Amino acid sequence: MFSGQKFVFLLANMLSFVVLFPFQMWKSSLYNHFYDFRIAVSTKKDFVKRWLCFDRKMYEASQ
Repeated sequence: MFSGQKFVFLLANMLSFVVLFPFQMWKSSLYNHFYDFRIAVSTKKDFVKRWLCFDRKMYEASQ
């Protein structure tokens, strides 16, 4: 059997992973969107080209 302390420690670890991991992912994705937006503002033409290319890649991936 587990000792009580060890079990609580394990549970806390799992909970912190479950809570923090999606937050970490969300934060990095948010940062990437913001970064893309900054690039878009600085080079609009290039952004449109990249967006179309990204769109096509997404479309091909969904097929």
